Amino acid sequence: MIKAVESDPILILTGKLGTRHGVGGRRWALFGRSMLSAGINVQIVTAQQDIPEEFIDYKDHVHRFNSSYPVILQKGPSSFIGKLYYRMALMLMKLRVQGTVYDTGVLDIPRLLDLSRNIIRNHHIKYVVCTGAPFSYLYCGALLKKEFPHLVLLSDFRDRWTIGFHYGISALKPRRFAFEVAREKEVLQASDVVTAACPDIIAYLAAICPGNYHLILNPVSDLLNPVVPENAAANKAFTITCAGNIGRGCEPVFEHFLDNVKVLNERCPGQFRFVFIGNGDKEMELIMNRTPLPNMERHPYMEQDQLATYLSASHAFLLFQRPEMVNSVATKVFDYIKFRKPLIACIGPGMLSDIMKQGQLGYIMDRNLDAETFVSDMIKLKDGKWPFNKDFDYSEYTLDYQVRKVLNILSAAGKNKEAPR
Repeated sequence: MIKAVESDPILILTGKLGTRHGVGGRRWALFGRSMLSAGINVQIVTAQQDIPEEFIDYKDHVHRFNSSYPVILQKGPSSFIGKLYYRMALMLMKLRVQGTVYDTGVLDIPRLLDLSRNIIRNHHIKYVVCTGAPFSYLYCGALLKKEFPHLVLLSDFRDRWTIGFHYGISALKPRRFAFEVAREKEVLQASDVVTAACPDIIAYLAAICPGNYHLILNPVSDLLNPVVPENAAANKAFTITCAGNIGRGCEPVFEHFLDNVKVLNERCPGQFRFVFIGNGDKEMELIMNRTPLPNMERHPYMEQDQLATYLSASHAFLLFQRPEMVNSVATKVFDYIKFRKPLIACIGPGMLSDIMKQGQLGYIMDRNLDAETFVSDMIKLKDGKWPFNKDFDYSEYTLDYQVRKVLNILSAAGKNKEAPR
């Protein structure tokens, strides 16, 4: 936890909030809570209805509102009647929205602006941080900057906006796509600072508009810590754990991996155990159902303490990465590293593979790895014969490091804004 620091008040706009609500809720929940604990006046506006456990002591700093976005479009239909409601909601959204109908903040802009205006005036806000997706939260930052020119605006892109495959962007008709392109450019032009967790995102944004760009990685969580598992001695099988979603786009690779695991089981019966925790992707669940393995366990989402016990009892961790995300580093990677166990990663060449090779953090699986090589390499990993640096220095990936980086960037942008021209 960072020590007390001085900073002007900060307003954060985020669709989700809390470590239980995916990367979208986790990133600025960790940053915001850390800043609050350092004595900074941080106010957070969010559509997340529950107060996350990590904000119980700071609940007066969390300003919640009910989103106007149709719930049926967020969760999807589960019945015939649900499908009818879904189509009706989709049709109505297309009449109301000029861009993508899958931006969950697009109907909330007036409410976001009203809440933010009051907070800016009452708390003498200097810095505004907007994070997206939802991309309308980023757009709200640009609108606030017009109304309050003194603000220092940091726009945090967690996802690709107009070159992404998600949020219905890739399927937009020209007129709707042009609307999103215009909004994105307006955000970039209004921003004093633009941050992203991935260099590829920064590269594509910088090509649209020159600006003050910075890489802010998703940090190692200070809420998830190794423990001494009670049943560690009883766990004789080499346990490999995968926590969280495997992710769409990894289906062929995952199927190939399970085929190799099947061969591994035949060659080394009872010696390996695979544990999947909190995978919410239905397609991946279907793949696992089609390939049942006797040494594979599946568990639902776990709270931090229970998850820490499972990770501490594991011998290695498993990660899959979508082909287009080779220069992104998943949040779970640094949580894995904190537990000082080898990482088995099915990834292509890029930022994460470079970090793993340089730091000797484990085993990089080729996406087309043959079964014989896979079995041989897993045996080496189990027997401790695969290079692994358990003393890897991950200090630059810690929450403290990344929060201080954000604060320094904001401070520098503020001073630059105040400097005579």
